[in-house]
Amino acid sequence: MNNSVKMYGKDRFEYQYKGEVEDIDINTLLSSQLHFVTIINEVQRNLFPEITLKIRVEAPKKGSFIFQQLYDWAVSHDIFSKDKVEYWNNLGGVASVLVSSVSGIFLLFKHLKGKKAKKLEDDGNNRIIVTNDDGKTVIIEKSVFNIYTSNQALNEAFRKQAEVLEQDPNVEGIKILNTETGKTLINVPRKDFSDFTKGNAYLNNTTIEKPKSLVRLFIKKPDLFPKSDKVSWDFIYDGRNIKAVIVDSAFIAEINNGLRVGQGDSMIVDLNVIAEYDSRFNTHIDKRYEITAVKSIEPKPDSSKQLLIGE
Repeated sequence: MNNSVKMYGKDRFEYQYKGEVEDIDINTLLSSQLHFVTIINEVQRNLFPEITLKIRVEAPKKGSFIFQQLYDWAVSHDIFSKDKVEYWNNLGGVASVLVSSVSGIFLLFKHLKGKKAKKLEDDGNNRIIVTNDDGKTVIIEKSVFNIYTSNQALNEAFRKQAEVLEQDPNVEGIKILNTETGKTLINVPRKDFSDFTKGNAYLNNTTIEKPKSLVRLFIKKPDLFPKSDKVSWDFIYDGRNIKAVIVDSAFIAEINNGLRVGQGDSMIVDLNVIAEYDSRFNTHIDKRYEITAVKSIEPKPDSSKQLLIGE
């Protein structure tokens, strides 16, 4: 007997900008929505890697500025266990679990205010009792706590969303509710926005990597006689001087075989930017650069035609 089914669904949520808001600054709207979608996508990637998720927008309604979000999701595999289907449905469905999990992360930011928990206890029901410095406790799903303490991209999106909202004096808070049930899942007043910009002590000492594709670098000082499979060159990137380590062994072989480049030539590359957290500024600062792949070299205008690596 086949005990598997295919799952999909569409769920509607209202994202409300609270206050007497008949219109809203376009930067506030687009930036806050973009960062919130990043948050939802990161939670989905951690909790439900089996599904594909598209978040669509419906026309706004009158009142506090209300944004209708349509969560269109489906299981990426044709066959899926009925037990897991039942489990999701008992929790209110995939989209509700996602938004409720985000609500739990909002709560952790407010509860811990950038610090680590003073005490953590397992409640025996797959949840954690989190005690803060003031001795107050909240109970959070283990999966939600794990995302909060390990996902740098999600934490950055929370911070950026709060900064955008805080800069708009007309927004008195945000509220997200399930359109079908009317149940409020997230309700954040303006006074709490600052709690999301205080960082996260579980992540503050970590480094993060920011891979970028097809970046243009201008050569400042090349090393045309590399003695290892890694070589450091000086470049100008986005108007500033950087030193980047080239780890593309095929390109280094091309250099050793006679490929010549000079100052002022540019390279199209895949660049990995490594950033380190700086507690003075409560943010990550770019520290190191690695070129993982060289795609092409473009000589200065008075030089010969473009060189394509490997051709």
